[in-house]
Amino acid sequence: MKTSELSNTQLDYLCAKAQWRQPHKAQMYFRKRSSSKARVIVTEKWRKRACDILYTPSTNGQQAMDLVKAFKVRVRPDKGWGAALYFEDGRSEWWFGPTPELAITRAVVASKWGDVVDDELLGETVGEDGKL
Repeated sequence: MKTSELSNTQLDYLCAKAQWRQPHKAQMYFRKRSSSKARVIVTEKWRKRACDILYTPSTNGQQAMDLVKAFKVRVRPDKGWGAALYFEDGRSEWWFGPTPELAITRAVVASKWGDVVDDELLGETVGEDGKL
């Protein structure tokens, strides 16, 4: 699936995978309540306790800002909003969205998995009906 076509929950999930690379430090799962859509929950050990974090950087400005800092993303208002990552070789790639959060999450996902994300990687995010 094209990175630009990913849903918010899919972007959240892939950003969590990009940010928490060590599975022993965090576990990710989806919680779906009858009255709401699926959300990404990250369980992280902190001071010998496990705490659940609702992880939604595609709509949460503070979590998106954490991605900006971690991945050194540049953001600007352009065609809605644009976000770019600069690579060691000097090149950059820009990703766009109607909000800065969507542009940032698209840029992070594209930097890790490219313009097209493998369906197997997204298989974990698809419900029984095939939709998030």
